[in-house]
Amino acid sequence: MKPYSEFSHLAERAVKTEQMGNYADAARFWHDASMAARVRANLEWAQARKAYCEQRCVRGYNFKQSEQ
Repeated sequence: MKPYSEFSHLAERAVKTEQMGNYADAARFWHDASMAARVRANLEWAQARKAYCEQRCVRGYNFKQSEQ
């Protein structure tokens, strides 16, 4: 069994936060996940999700409070 990576942990938090509608915090988690990524595909995915979340914030869709 593979150990649970830091990327996986951060990506999971980002997904949950994004699903709650808290795009500002989700963008931060996606940024952190991109920094922890060791595989190029994970890096690119995290960067794309971060950009999506930031765009949702710009458009006024950040409705929820912080997950923390």
